[in-house]
Amino acid sequence: MKRIYLILLAALSLSLQSCLFEQKDLFDKSPAERMEEYLENFRSVLLTAPEGWLLEYYTDGTVVTGGYLYVVKFYGSQADVYFELAADQSKSAPSYYKIGSDDGAMLSFDTYNEYLHYFSTPSSAQYEAKHGDYEFKLMGISEDGTEVSIKGKRTGRNMKLRKLDVPAVDYFKSVAATKNAMKSPAYSVQIADYQCSGNFTGGVFTWAYSPVAAPAEPSDVATEVEVIEGSVDFCYTPTGVRFSGPVVIDGVTYETLNYVAEDGGKLVSEDGKVVISKIIPPLNEYFVSADWYIKFSTVGTFATSYFNRVKTALSNEAGGEQLYFAYFGSSMYGTFGFNFRTYNASADAYYSGGLYYDYTLIGEDQITMNFAMAGAGDGVYYHNEVDFAYALFPFGYTSAKTFTLTTDDPMSPTYITLTDTAQSNNVITLWAEEVLWPFDN
Repeated sequence: MKRIYLILLAALSLSLQSCLFEQKDLFDKSPAERMEEYLENFRSVLLTAPEGWLLEYYTDGTVVTGGYLYVVKFYGSQADVYFELAADQSKSAPSYYKIGSDDGAMLSFDTYNEYLHYFSTPSSAQYEAKHGDYEFKLMGISEDGTEVSIKGKRTGRNMKLRKLDVPAVDYFKSVAATKNAMKSPAYSVQIADYQCSGNFTGGVFTWAYSPVAAPAEPSDVATEVEVIEGSVDFCYTPTGVRFSGPVVIDGVTYETLNYVAEDGGKLVSEDGKVVISKIIPPLNEYFVSADWYIKFSTVGTFATSYFNRVKTALSNEAGGEQLYFAYFGSSMYGTFGFNFRTYNASADAYYSGGLYYDYTLIGEDQITMNFAMAGAGDGVYYHNEVDFAYALFPFGYTSAKTFTLTTDDPMSPTYITLTDTAQSNNVITLWAEEVLWPFDN
């Protein structure tokens, strides 16, 4: 029996050696060689897009913040980068890039690029920058080679490079057309047949609904109602929006919504269950619910002399400052009024303030306004010490002024013109897009 047992052990030992030898033969290249082949595959794919790769870029790894668009064209060891937020979208910023291994395959833009490092360059005001990435883990390539999956090294955000077949500037224009078509001060959200609340601003879509229908008859007994809510950030596309990743709403997974022009424009899911519609309020409500920028060339003949007084006061009393921007709205301090930011070149510093306004809406296209004698930030200082009261006179100061409001497009205004009902030469046009340095425009 011992002899048989020893023979069996010997046979088993030979069998194991044979298996190990065969398994070793499965890898005829070293790990370093296999990694280099893996990296070379990414390099070759990235060089196959003459028009570049679309990058729908997301910052932060813990909250939804909305997306931004880049287009990256790779050639040799360099890349040309185009940016949605660039002043000139047709202008690229060059950068070197590197594909290497650092705990896996990695794509790095290792020289400073004014566009691609915009969200990752710290400053004295933002020591953690804007929570962005310029190094990305290479996660995989689609079967047809048109998509490359990447992951932010710092943020952990999953993103994709998508091969473009049109120039970057043309793609940006198509996206801007969709974005402008959906521009609205407010939105309504419909999910299936549920009563919903939600929002669709700043590149973030939020929703909340109860899957239980409201009782037909009122009841004295309070019941706890389940509320399902969620959020996802997104980027606009030429045909609608694409979410930062698959999202489940009412048991269905969605990745995109399509723009439909009917009914003033809306976004609709493929199955029609998710619908985001614009809510267009009366023009005077639109005016007090958004920010409207002052441009010096369109403040009108009556207001020009008053704003020149402000310009002189900034130069003299404030040590050579300039008005960086000014607008009517409430986004800076939460209360409607005249908001501003100045720039002091010698100190390389910005100062901001708000001066509040009382108002009464009349009908759908008129408003009566006057200064509320209160402010926030540096507003009161600039009012008292730098003659900012002059900037308020054309809009109503101690005496209220009534204006009739007109615009180019009630569905999506690019400007609102205020015409003083009592003073015909007091006509002021304010702009939806941010206007910088009003005295030079």
